[in-house]
Parts: sequence; C-alpha cells; structure tokens
Amino acid sequence: TPTWMEDTMKALVTYDSPFWRQQGLSGAGYPRGGGPLAQVWDNCVEDESGKVVTSALGMFILGSACERAASMDDADVRKEVLDQLASMYGPTARDSAKAVTLQNWLKEPFTHSAATQVPSGPFGAPVLRVPHGSVVFAGTETEDAHGHMEGAIVSGES
Repeated sequence: TPTWMEDTMKALVTYDSPFWRQQGLSGAGYPRGGGPLAQVWDNCVEDESGKVVTSALGMFILGSACERAASMDDADVRKEVLDQLASMYGPTARDSAKAVTLQNWLKEPFTHSAATQVPSGPFGAPVLRVPHGSVVFAGTETEDAHGHMEGAIVSGES
C-alpha cells in the first residue's frame, strides 16, 4: 500500500488557553493562500470534566507546500505557520504560541523511501477487499478510491 502520508507535514501549536474558543471560533479552517497550511483544527485535550488541559491547534501542510517546507529550515516553517495562523485568528495566534511542533514525513526514511515511490492510485491492497470466509475487512485502507473516513464508509457499504 502506498504511504499516503508521505507528502504530508503535520504541525501542532500549543497555547496557554484556547483563545479561539474565547472569540467564539471553532478553530477549524481550510486556509486559502498566504502560507503553507491546508487544514487547521482545534486539537485541545480536555479532562473528564471538560476542562481544557492542553490548548492546541493542529494542522496539515500538504503536497508541494510540504515539499517546499522539507527544503526549509524548521524555524522558517514555524514562522510561516504562525504568520498564517495570525492571518486567520488574529495576532494572538502568533504572539501567544508556546511551542510549534513539526512532523514532516518526507524527512522520515520509513515513510519516504524507494518502496513508497509509487504512482498515486488505489488505497489498500486488492486482496483485503475480498471476503475471506466469514472474515470481511472494511476500513480506510481497504477501499480503493477515497482513503480517510469517506473510504471507511464506502468500504463498509460494499
């Protein structure tokens, strides 16, 4: 199976508090231009009572933006991430960030290797889409077109 996260970078920015919630915002967004981000989401951790114990925004940098980020110094990537968040959520997103953690799978030898250099195409192995007696596999990695949650739904409906 091709490694679909290969040309993906994930970033996590932590804060003292979820300022976006205090502004009445969900934290979710699909930025257009102005930086490397493709998707942003509220990634806060709450305890059993619902109290936020870790305030964070998670985000993806995809495709050519990920390739560009892989060639940059991490400090420059962090600056671009914070600048784009500031354009979305205001200067607090940049100025109150505690930490910016980056994970670029293009830099990982086991997700970016000669073995994963295959054309984009079907997710999952065809053998997993065929029932084996009373065992039927269904999930994102068994459906051949969508991946992610949509792939799991499609494979379960098949």
